[in-house]
Amino acid sequence: MNPSRDYYQILGIAPTASSQDIKKAFRRLALVHHPDTSQDPKLSAAIFALIQEAYRVLSDPNERVRYHYARHLLQPKLTPIPEAISAQEVRDLGQKLYRNTLQQDPFRLNRDQLFLQVMDLLSDHNLGLLQQNQDPDLLLQFLGMVGGASRELSQAQSNTIFERLQPLADRYTLTAEAFKKQIREYRQYHFWNRYKPLVALAIALLFCLALYFSVRK
Repeated sequence: MNPSRDYYQILGIAPTASSQDIKKAFRRLALVHHPDTSQDPKLSAAIFALIQEAYRVLSDPNERVRYHYARHLLQPKLTPIPEAISAQEVRDLGQKLYRNTLQQDPFRLNRDQLFLQVMDLLSDHNLGLLQQNQDPDLLLQFLGMVGGASRELSQAQSNTIFERLQPLADRYTLTAEAFKKQIREYRQYHFWNRYKPLVALAIALLFCLALYFSVRK
């Protein structure tokens, strides 16, 4: 993965493209630039390699998330984020992010922006301060707030965050158990949200059937 390359531009798609859009773009470009069908095999081979690289990264949800974050790091921030000077300050930053997330409408939430904010919070510097901390309660609070702030993120984004937090959670048995519970609750929440419309439809159909048969009687 090379974050300095714009894989979306290479494939000619928008950053919001779906997995199907990515696949269609790759197939279309592969037909045009495949070295076996080109009059200039060397040039086509170089272009085809870029197309393959872009497709490999963007078609993998986890790689796509990492690519977005790496691209974000290359871009200059409008307002520099001050580094925390203590584990308590990192905890407070997590609390502030969590509270801001609670105030937002989930249907209008910019998930990519939130993911980048969480990853900024989980910088090597901040995680190092938390690793030096000797208070498991503070770690529990921080894990809970980061988990709460990440609740509406995609599975790929959350997996990346969980990977960053895992060494921190493993410091104490108490925090490790709480972290496992947090991951289970996250998966249950998203499982329910995914199938909730189907359950509602099934209930509506059963109600209509019950009403139909009651009228026939």
